[in-house]
Amino acid sequence: MTAGDWSNDGHGQTETQLVHTDLTYADVETAFAALNTMLKSKYKFTMKDVCCNYEDNKLTDEQRDAFIEMGIDLTQLCEIYDEDDENEDDIVYALDSTGFVDLAIALLNFQNPLLNVRQGKASKRKQLNIGGYGLFWL
Repeated sequence: MTAGDWSNDGHGQTETQLVHTDLTYADVETAFAALNTMLKSKYKFTMKDVCCNYEDNKLTDEQRDAFIEMGIDLTQLCEIYDEDDENEDDIVYALDSTGFVDLAIALLNFQNPLLNVRQGKASKRKQLNIGGYGLFWL
């Protein structure tokens, strides 16, 4: 999976992490498309909208709530901090590229548990570009 500026039309920074699945690459692509369709219809955003702007590595409140509703344990994927110590509602969920890929893995497995997507070891395979432009900045 490639996170960051996968189209290379901005800052050009990406990170690719190899994942494995029990099914095929086509099955992963199908699940990713179905996941984005569901996210768009139910929550009004897709994975391409998560961390999509320059210097944008934080989940919006809507994204955070949607992922929690889906049963994703964000405490395992995000750096969590309070931007304003006086207001408990200002909790921020920030992702790095590994957390973003782990989020995509969790969502793919949510969409189709038979995929059994998991982190893997290096080898040449097809790449699924998952977004995350805002994860990298100079």
